Amino acid sequence: MIDFMSGSEHDLTVPAGPEYRSFRPLTLRPGNQVGEFQLVREIGRGGFGEVWVVNQTTPQRQLAMKFIDTRHFEKIPTDWILREAQTLTKLDHPGIAKVITAGTHSVDGQDVPWVCMELIEEARTFDDGLPSGQSGVKCCIKLIEALTHAHERGVLHLDLKPSNI
Repeated sequence: MIDFMSGSEHDLTVPAGPEYRSFRPLTLRPGNQVGEFQLVREIGRGGFGEVWVVNQTTPQRQLAMKFIDTRHFEKIPTDWILREAQTLTKLDHPGIAKVITAGTHSVDGQDVPWVCMELIEEARTFDDGLPSGQSGVKCCIKLIEALTHAHERGVLHLDLKPSNI
């Protein structure tokens, strides 16, 4: 991952300000089928894309599916995103959602990569404040433990901010 991302030609940042290109949301709708998954409802949207609750048919369960909007990241090849998803399957930590599978789905004639992961019910982000009864120190220790687990397996979080924790 680090080798791929060295050099300015692999800058993954989305510029802020007037040069930032704004795109309309992906045309995903509840009920759309993505392979064996059916979209239920959107639960998040950000610079990287959209996150949906999906129903898996076999085994029957609800998961989260993140669609990576590559219109913002034209320099990143889809196969690299799918390889990263494979790398993320190595992570097994209570503070990190488990990656189940990944693939692509055609949206408006464009192959959009997606990553399917465990759904964390009633998930909150640090933007929502600390969980009830939790101290900031305790939450930071849990965060550092999860990041350490990922780093020890060669995974770096490139968009670490309160809304992603």
